[in-house]
Amino acid sequence: MCSNERPYCQKCTSSGRQCEGYERERVFITGTPQTKGRVASHPKKGSSPRTQRSPSFKEPPRTLDITPIHPLTSAWEDRTLVSSQGAECSVLVSALHTKLPYILSDDDSAHDDPASFNITFPPYAPSDLQSLMGNGDFGIKAQCLARLPNTYDQDDSVQSYCIFFFEHDAGHAFGESGSDQMRRMGPAYFSHFPNHHFFVRVYRPLAIGFALLTRQDTFIASPDWKNVPWQRHPKSLLDHLLDLVLLLPAIFAQVDQVLPYEATLNRRHHAQQLLQNCLSLERHFDAWLELANRPSYEYPIPYWTEELVSPEGLIPFPDLYTFKDGNIGLAFLYYWMSQILFHRCIESLHHAIYQPVIDAYPNMWPELPFDLQIDVTRYQHRRMFAADICRGLGSVLHHTVQPDMLIMPMTVAMDLYREIHTTSQDGLMEIMWIDNFRSRLIEKGQHVAGVLQNQRCPDGHVFQVEYAGEAVKRGTCAVGVKGADVVVLGCEKRSAMKLQDTRITPSKIQVLDHHVALAFAGLNADARILVDKARLEAQSHRLSVEDPVTIDYITKYVAGVQQRYTQAGGVRPFGISTLIVGFDKGSNVPRLYQTEPSGIYSAWKANAIGRSSKTVREFLERNYKEEMDREATIRLAIKSLLEVVQTGAKNIEISLMAPGALIETLPTSEIEGYVKEIEQEKQEEAAKKKTGRTPGTGTAAILTRSQDDSAAE
Repeated sequence: MCSNERPYCQKCTSSGRQCEGYERERVFITGTPQTKGRVASHPKKGSSPRTQRSPSFKEPPRTLDITPIHPLTSAWEDRTLVSSQGAECSVLVSALHTKLPYILSDDDSAHDDPASFNITFPPYAPSDLQSLMGNGDFGIKAQCLARLPNTYDQDDSVQSYCIFFFEHDAGHAFGESGSDQMRRMGPAYFSHFPNHHFFVRVYRPLAIGFALLTRQDTFIASPDWKNVPWQRHPKSLLDHLLDLVLLLPAIFAQVDQVLPYEATLNRRHHAQQLLQNCLSLERHFDAWLELANRPSYEYPIPYWTEELVSPEGLIPFPDLYTFKDGNIGLAFLYYWMSQILFHRCIESLHHAIYQPVIDAYPNMWPELPFDLQIDVTRYQHRRMFAADICRGLGSVLHHTVQPDMLIMPMTVAMDLYREIHTTSQDGLMEIMWIDNFRSRLIEKGQHVAGVLQNQRCPDGHVFQVEYAGEAVKRGTCAVGVKGADVVVLGCEKRSAMKLQDTRITPSKIQVLDHHVALAFAGLNADARILVDKARLEAQSHRLSVEDPVTIDYITKYVAGVQQRYTQAGGVRPFGISTLIVGFDKGSNVPRLYQTEPSGIYSAWKANAIGRSSKTVREFLERNYKEEMDREATIRLAIKSLLEVVQTGAKNIEISLMAPGALIETLPTSEIEGYVKEIEQEKQEEAAKKKTGRTPGTGTAAILTRSQDDSAAE
């Protein structure tokens, strides 16, 4: 049988086929309960062999081995060069917190194409170490999933990933804790790819965060665990910093043992020893900071400040930091985080040392050696470090592909601001800012999950744009119809709840300027932001050009804003489509345009967006006529909406524009009149179809002739 110890079994050798075993520490072969232990190179029993691409071409069997290419780089580099099946490719390395049972779906297509797999996620939620503090031991469950381009496919658009999915493991399988499992594997197990990248990018940062929060030492602080995993891969600046941070939990644990005792000479002596250890460690932190600030050829400084040009709310910081790259930013965030905890520890030790002791009376006050005589005010600027963390979070979030790494610095900063707010009623603005940033982090994590979840589709789709399109399809329907000298917008109104104040219920039809209006389908909050931007542009155009915007100009502007949000990091597309109508200055020709979340815009005679828009559009195609007057245009708009609105006039909103006039919104009573006429027409048409004839009309002759013809047949 193929195994790790016997990569070439006798059965495979005697049968003359290549063994599908694997070499030690070079490959992850994943078998899950959902797939009944099968892996990519072992198909289902009774499955038919794969169809060959051509009679003359035979694809060799797929081997599962991934080897990094020398010179090896730090595990914190987001991309690493690997070799697989003799081909080299650049692999994106990342990690994501998620529920492991949702990773691989039992999809038959995955067995037909081992390079293709399907991933399904629950809604992304960032890791939460504080919820595990009562469990006593830290452990995580993880799964590595690699996706490489097929050598024989010649498709350059295929993206390559090596992703570590993980979740916190609270239970101990078979009585073995998470730390016991890691000790059993040993540090040498994590010196090769991809185990090394898992240890460096996932396990060690999470274990350090858990140790800092619980203030307990961890086994990975030993020299072997600091050196052996990096035998082949170089250490980064962040790795060197974490080596120092690993010394803090042991110090915190000793401080927690000393401080609760009464103020005695013995307690003071232990506190002095701990303070001496802290000051020695502080010198190492200072040396690291000097190294981090060392100028490079491309960047004289590691980060710089940028002013907030247009803050959309009350922001408690004067500016934000921009880092030269994501890894440098992550290193500084963890440095500032460690200093908050470290300086609190030093201040508490200094306070304990200077407490008067009873058993030394009358010499109750300490006489410290010169090296322990510190200025304690240097260690009371923890709020400054918390502000530095907040000012740098945005830049790091923009660069990183592993948003869970920001949770620990955010947690420490949030705890400090909550402590300040409890004691002095200050820090509330910072707390609200971090809460808001957490939602941005969740959006980034969901974006990473969305890319992975849809990575079976390497055909150029932008998945976030498709998500925005789905939001449009779930929005209420809106229609636009052009007449001879009028243009009508109609939309479906949602029924107001019993206790809702309908006076401030936002309308789906918005005025951008005196001569241009917009209707939308999709997310109301997104529409509010986009409408505000369009109104501002229209007013700026009036002030600078002294003429109102043309309908074509404002449509291009709205579409341009939507398009920009499809190609920037840290943002998502607007989840709305719009219908823009109006008349240009001095023109009697109505204009009707549509914009989509992707930024595409087009001109129409009549169109529909939102829920059941396809049905409404087909109705408009059958019934639209050129040069309709005002009454006919309004009737067609209402009639098309009644295809999807079953509750009558109370859930329909109609507005129209004419040349040189402001937008006019029809009252509900007038809409009810149109609806009654339309319903009466439908009843008459239904009666005609039921009887098959109407005396004195041409339709009856046609129907009778059709029946005679059919009878003759």
